[in-house]
Amino acid sequence: MSFPEWAPTDLIEVFNKLHAEAENYRRLDAEAKNEALAEDPSSSNDNCYEGLATRTDGLADILFRLLTHHDMQTVWKTLSRPTVNPRFEGYSKYILWSWIAKAIHDFPVLLSHTQTPIQRAKSLKSVIAKSRSLLNAISDDPTARAIAQQLMALYLARSNIEYRQSHGEMPYKYELDVPLTLSSDCNEAWKESRDENLRFESDADLSGQYRWENKPLLARLKFWADIAQDTNFSELIQLFIEFLETESKHPPEIKQPGRGDDSFKPFLIRRLSQHMESLYGQPFDEAVARIASIVLDLEVPLTRDDVRPYITNTGKKFSEGV
Repeated sequence: MSFPEWAPTDLIEVFNKLHAEAENYRRLDAEAKNEALAEDPSSSNDNCYEGLATRTDGLADILFRLLTHHDMQTVWKTLSRPTVNPRFEGYSKYILWSWIAKAIHDFPVLLSHTQTPIQRAKSLKSVIAKSRSLLNAISDDPTARAIAQQLMALYLARSNIEYRQSHGEMPYKYELDVPLTLSSDCNEAWKESRDENLRFESDADLSGQYRWENKPLLARLKFWADIAQDTNFSELIQLFIEFLETESKHPPEIKQPGRGDDSFKPFLIRRLSQHMESLYGQPFDEAVARIASIVLDLEVPLTRDDVRPYITNTGKKFSEGV
């Protein structure tokens, strides 16, 4: 399959992978149906692979249009401009596709939320109240507090053991009794990252400002592992409450789920606009209009004037809903 010279090569690779995945799902679907018929000729032969193949084909078709439609040549050129964070410049087109794929995945999930904005706010406030009660109960009991302090580390340790066992490894008995794999790995990473850090006089860039991406990868991964190991379950509940409080104060992305698929156009436009603002610091209304038109496969393409009404006074989140 041929693509224009201007088509991003990294996204051509993504397309090829999607195509291969769809073919693999179809193969698994055929194998599952043959096995089911062999066991029970009257079987309905229902399985998930057919649906996965269809969804993957749908994504591949959309990406193919984005890689071949003549309007996209200008869009890809526009999106080659510097990003707000220089670290993402080499990945900006891949990030855009990931954002589009996520919107396609999120939409049916959000559409299934049939609550009205009032019902949604009331339900979230109820969850907040119950979460606060749980937080207070944990705080009042010393054993619960101690377990909450170690819960994340214990969960990661158990997951690590289960993963290794699934690959045929038998962990040492002491690891089953006192899981220390995470802390041991953190200590080992500290020694290696310390030696690697000696090669760097500073984590600052040429302007003298500290930059996270200047730190060696091992040092960055150790930071995440240390955070995970020290995370208190009660802190997570508190953070959960804060996110719920924020959500309860803002309308849902899709205000009228009863409109069904008709809601996808404004939903996609708002997601794309938010992406452009976040990554480039500019709305790029014309690019959003062209991308949305191609994703939606519209006969009459959208213009920047069609886009702007959907993103005016959108407030904090992606949008204020449909």
